[in-house]
Amino acid sequence: IKIASQRSKPDKFTGTPECMAWSTEGKYLYVGTGGGAIYRIANLNMVQDSMQADMDSLNTANLSTPVTCTQIAGFGARMVTGIDVDPNNDRLLITLGSYGQNEYIFMCDNASTKPHRSDTVNFISKQGTGANRLVKMPVYDVSFDKYAPSRVLIGTEYGVYECADINQTAAQLNWQGAITGTMPRVAVFDIFQSRQNPWEVKNAGVFYFGTHGRGMWKDESSFQSPTGISNPGTNNATVTKPDVKIFPNPVADEASTTFNLDQPGDVTLQIYDLQGKQVYSKIYRQLN
Repeated sequence: IKIASQRSKPDKFTGTPECMAWSTEGKYLYVGTGGGAIYRIANLNMVQDSMQADMDSLNTANLSTPVTCTQIAGFGARMVTGIDVDPNNDRLLITLGSYGQNEYIFMCDNASTKPHRSDTVNFISKQGTGANRLVKMPVYDVSFDKYAPSRVLIGTEYGVYECADINQTAAQLNWQGAITGTMPRVAVFDIFQSRQNPWEVKNAGVFYFGTHGRGMWKDESSFQSPTGISNPGTNNATVTKPDVKIFPNPVADEASTTFNLDQPGDVTLQIYDLQGKQVYSKIYRQLN
């Protein structure tokens, strides 16, 4: 399904895509091009099939597609090297390449509602102007930290840098080299954070870095311990040693449970999500 082309509305999609990032709910895809354009492709969560959504369905402009394409920024001829959507709100960060420039990282608030622009008005520089501003060098990728909402990591020509609070003013922004263990100071082209929930995976919050010629590295500074289910105990006087066991633990989608009863009887199984909402209940009759 072609979701963007010369026939896209309200803006035509032109250029070579270099980086992309999804919004958390899957409605928006942000694309940075080699020619410095930032596009917001919207309503992708409504796509059903090619007849409904393809830009060039039946080799003509598809007037019924719900997908829209809006250019929200243009950075001249500079390549957009990295892009990331804040997993906690509606912010967008982009990074730029090329030597001899003054600014290499920009942020956009309320990215899903910004109007068409072919300039940089929708974005503000996050290079910094104070003593701890970011060194002027190409930046190749960027990542918000899901579990520390103001923290940002970037991959640069000279390794990984981080800013603990990207919301600070230009004069207060504090960029520091983020050396993790024995990771060398080499170009870092890709950054990825595992953003699944802690009860779904064993590496939630971990950052991974792809370097130029020095392999892959990881950083566990934002690691989230897997969430398990503890023995709930009981207030039922008829069950003195329940010995409840749930496996696997943590649970992703299916689990088994065992428990002991000191006499035959009915058992009610209730399951709650992490917000305390009951999501399942069943009574098992006359268990031994």
